[in-house]
Amino acid sequence: MTDFGMVDDAVGLCKGQMLRVCPDATIVDICHNTTPWDVREGARLLVDLPYFYPEWTVVGAVVYPETGTEVGTLAVRVPSGHIYVAPNNGLLTAVIKDHGYVEAYAATNPEITPQHPEPTFYGRDLVCIQAAHIASGFPLAAAGPRLTDEEVVRFEVTQPRTDENGRITGILTGIDRPFGNIWTNLGAELLEQVGCAYGSELRITLDEALIFDLPLTETFGDRPLGAPVAYLNSRGYFSLGRNRADLAERYHLTAGMTVTVEANPVLASRDASRDGALSAYGNTPGAS
Repeated sequence: MTDFGMVDDAVGLCKGQMLRVCPDATIVDICHNTTPWDVREGARLLVDLPYFYPEWTVVGAVVYPETGTEVGTLAVRVPSGHIYVAPNNGLLTAVIKDHGYVEAYAATNPEITPQHPEPTFYGRDLVCIQAAHIASGFPLAAAGPRLTDEEVVRFEVTQPRTDENGRITGILTGIDRPFGNIWTNLGAELLEQVGCAYGSELRITLDEALIFDLPLTETFGDRPLGAPVAYLNSRGYFSLGRNRADLAERYHLTAGMTVTVEANPVLASRDASRDGALSAYGNTPGAS
């Protein structure tokens, strides 16, 4: 996973170096269109991988705006057995928050580190090459000095909150490109706690300015063509979109904006026959 994009040979060069180190590697592209320098977006794209990849997977992750500086690379094993190699700049914040970690090391061993890494391309020389060495069997514990928890950099994570009136407030965590849907950090379990279920009529306020009155529906086709949609995304988090249209572009929505959700008693659903439970999602793994 990188923010390199696919317009030049950067990703190809990284793959070539990895194959030189570990010729039998199976290299899978997670995403290379992460917004450049956006560590928080990169963190969101890494968090769910342990649920979908074999436990022996080594993940090389690059959003490295500090390339060439003293910000180093770390290698982390999570309880599932997956290993992440990434800059120690907070990129693994969501992974550590959701999964915890067993051990973390500064990746500095000269056996897996080029003698003269290219200062503007640490993603290749101090992430991809090191990840390939570990994938080829180099012991994780030999990657470099073991890091204390205080030495593993994380950014501050905004937590949802609930007030006495049953309103829940969180943030937009990202834009689901290319569709323009917006994802939030409000999980299904939290919605259930304030009485929101499928079919519930909700008042949704974005950035303390833009208001939507919408039912919570299962999928986009439950709403008219072009209409806004309130739904749970595939990771179990409250989200907004439009049926076959781009919501984020239409309203200039960006990650980090606030979102408040509350039941709308004036428009409350009268369809008592429908089972609106969201419990199938529970604490489904998702983007933080």
